Amino acid sequence: MRQQAAQQLRTNLLLVLALIGGMAGVGFIAQRQPVAVPANVALIASAKPVAEEPALVVEPEGISIVSYDTPQAVEISVLSPPAGADSTTAATAGDRPDLAAPSDITPALPTEFDQYEPLVDLQPNTRMGSLVFSTDIDDNFEPVAPQRVFGEGFFTVYATFFYEAMADGMEWAWIWRYNGQIVNGGNELWAYGDEGPGWIYYQPPEGFREGEYTLEVWVNGKLFGQSSIAVESGVANQ
Repeated sequence: MRQQAAQQLRTNLLLVLALIGGMAGVGFIAQRQPVAVPANVALIASAKPVAEEPALVVEPEGISIVSYDTPQAVEISVLSPPAGADSTTAATAGDRPDLAAPSDITPALPTEFDQYEPLVDLQPNTRMGSLVFSTDIDDNFEPVAPQRVFGEGFFTVYATFFYEAMADGMEWAWIWRYNGQIVNGGNELWAYGDEGPGWIYYQPPEGFREGEYTLEVWVNGKLFGQSSIAVESGVANQ
């Protein structure tokens, strides 16, 4: 009888120990699982980082965009901030010798770039300076490393100039030609004040090809500025 009781006691003890061991194993697994999951997630995240959002491009104030055939391919900007504005002081043309009066060249302004009636007549001293070409400009609208010969490819050409005795309400137009054929341009009423520096840029979607590109600037139907650049193969742009 005592032997049966002792045997039963040992059996019960073994069952209790087995039960305790099983619970410890479950607890051990439960404690390990939360540690393993973050490690795996971190590994995946480091192997394939989240793509960066594209940078937001903010256009500077005081810019008018007008295009011909290709939207936003031409841009005109002038530096003539209002009084008290937190901006760079506008440079003035003064008595610069390079300022040009209306040209006597015979080409007429194409009809598609003569869509406005000027509200203000030309002044006797209305002048526009020489066009200077570059692939970059500084904060004062001055050309950086100006050049007249460029290499083929995809880039932007800026044409900077000075003007004086202009008036808001005059009609003006700009025309880009490639080997004599119109490829871009714009036409609007002037709204940039009487004097200061300005710039026009051109970035053809097909890129600059070998040949000659000419920019014309017209005011109230008269040709005030005309200049050309050459695009050649094997030339390095500044």
